[in-house]
Amino acid sequence: MANNNSPFEDFFVNIFYNIKNNFRRHDKYLNIGLLLAIAPFPFLGFIALLISLLGFYLNYNNKFVIDETSRLIAIFLISLVNISLSLMFAFNVYSFVFGSFYEIMFNIKSFFFNFLSPRDAFI
Repeated sequence: MANNNSPFEDFFVNIFYNIKNNFRRHDKYLNIGLLLAIAPFPFLGFIALLISLLGFYLNYNNKFVIDETSRLIAIFLISLVNISLSLMFAFNVYSFVFGSFYEIMFNIKSFFFNFLSPRDAFI
């Protein structure tokens, strides 16, 4: 009996089930830590970093059903990259916004200074 499914459909279904089984195999809090590490917010990256550090301690004391070292290393590294990149982005946005705000305020001050300053009538 021939398989009537498209090879693309089989490929993507296999990928979906592999991801699903991978998440089922690991601890649910490590899965949450992995998702938090991927989210592009520095605060969530810090939470993921704390989850990974606590996970290293628990994994060292053999509290997990399986060895979670690879998942913990992935969470740790991704959260560090997430924290670094999102903080760099936030600081760049912060300096751009406040630089623009300072420039606008300086232009307004210069305008009113020139507009309201007394003029020398003998020039």
